[in-house]
Amino acid sequence: MNNKTLHSLMIAAVSGILCASAHAEATHGTWIGVGVKGNLDTNKVYSVNASIEGRFGEDELDEQHAVVGFGIKPFDWLTIGPHYHVIDSRKDKSGGGHYWEKEHRVAVDVTPSITLGGWKISDRSRIAYRDFENSQGFWRYRNRIQVNAPWKWTEWKINPYASWELFLDDGKPSKNVRRNDKFDQWRFVTGATAKITDNLSLNLYYLLQEKKDTSDHNWHPNHVVGLNATFTF
Repeated sequence: MNNKTLHSLMIAAVSGILCASAHAEATHGTWIGVGVKGNLDTNKVYSVNASIEGRFGEDELDEQHAVVGFGIKPFDWLTIGPHYHVIDSRKDKSGGGHYWEKEHRVAVDVTPSITLGGWKISDRSRIAYRDFENSQGFWRYRNRIQVNAPWKWTEWKINPYASWELFLDDGKPSKNVRRNDKFDQWRFVTGATAKITDNLSLNLYYLLQEKKDTSDHNWHPNHVVGLNATFTF
């Protein structure tokens, strides 16, 4: 597969995804995050990372994420990463107002990758257990295919990419009763990373998220503009 063919396929995929979601009533959001990461050895086999992120809806803050994790790179083409999340989600009360629900999440990523004609293709599988403060926890599997272009523009090495990810749950917590909705979410992301300095990189992206509502089982799109800043040491 040459660069022109892969480029054409990516454009067709983006157009198809956007058209498929254009008909549905959509929400909008902004996700802002900052993180640090660094290698623990000179061979760059072991690494550590931590980050925080605020996810804003159309009016106010909806979620807060805090993550700490490790990376293990036994081969050039494989990365394994266990990580731990603490998430606070804003929930509406039936009589008005809102409250915050805490979630503890333990996850492991396994990410093989390959480079073809300068295009880097990675396939991340994530298995996580989600433990909720006020409802029953459940397991989730996520799979993300990401393609990074071979181009690195300007002295900031701006590198465009695109990804698609699906979510499979073994049950949804609803009044402490499990539901078997399995495939209930997918995401498409396109953006670019930039290396501003030797120790600072930025990731600016657009994310289209489709989630299945547990009450009416319809798919609802969410359009997000996001920015992550990462400091390395």
